[in-house]
Amino acid sequence: MIKKSHFILLTACMLTVAMLSACRKDDGPGTPFSKITGKWKKAQYATDDNANGILDDWEIHDVDNTITNTLEFKKDSTGIESTTSAPELYFNWRVGGDVSLIMEYGASDTVNYQVKEVNASRLNLVTDTKFGLAGYYYRRTF
Repeated sequence: MIKKSHFILLTACMLTVAMLSACRKDDGPGTPFSKITGKWKKAQYATDDNANGILDDWEIHDVDNTITNTLEFKKDSTGIESTTSAPELYFNWRVGGDVSLIMEYGASDTVNYQVKEVNASRLNLVTDTKFGLAGYYYRRTF
């Protein structure tokens, strides 16, 4: 009797795991893809001034209020970057896993970001540049 109940419980667990692993992860509700889609305005930026590999609080600065920089991530995996007094930049984007955002501006101009935070109102991205670590902090626009 006990062995039969263990078998049923084990079978139920295996079926649950199989069903969960079969779900799409690229654009389902609550995934990084669906959370990133939309328009974002840069509020802060950071550079690793002391080269310690960490963006310390004192290295984070507010964007000058005379400058507007936005990113728009469209559902078709295209996007537009707009900055005050500069031409719009068009890109293709995709999520790599749960923590990587890849933005391709052209055949040889690709930026890989780590997604440090993404939710209904905040998008925080970090990337390595030739000058060191850089962080960009966006707020969703509606």
